Amino acid sequence: MKDYDECLGQNGGNDCNNQATCFNIPGSYYCQCNSGYFGNGTSCFGSIFSFPLSFVFFSFFPPFIFIFLFLLFLFIFILIISFLKLHHEKPPDYDECLGQNGGNNCDSQATCTNTQGSFLCSCNLGYFGSGSLCTRTLFFSFHFQLQFQMFFYL
Repeated sequence: MKDYDECLGQNGGNDCNNQATCFNIPGSYYCQCNSGYFGNGTSCFGSIFSFPLSFVFFSFFPPFIFIFLFLLFLFIFILIISFLKLHHEKPPDYDECLGQNGGNNCDSQATCTNTQGSFLCSCNLGYFGSGSLCTRTLFFSFHFQLQFQMFFYL
């Protein structure tokens, strides 16, 4: 009995894909996708980096569209981050130094300095201590700050 070669000619009785090779075996045939393609032989798919498919892909979606989409998403991302930062307000600061001991534990011989969310106490001149407890010093020390301004002319 003579074997009929299903692989002769273009699709000579086989259903192999154009990107597949037909192999004749006695009484039948099989299809195998060419290098760079995958599938069962009757259906072959190429990776995006293989020339024929990438040519078709980039002819429908030119590369500048990807750059445009990237920049668009980057712009939207920056807008969202900016919006979130603008609407994340700090709680209002309560000035603990207002009034006579208005929420602070500074000594009567200390100066209160308001800071964001807190306060600092420092003993007045002639007193020493932590600021919440100030004791009179026996010796006074005087500090002078001298400022010199020098001008250079070329």
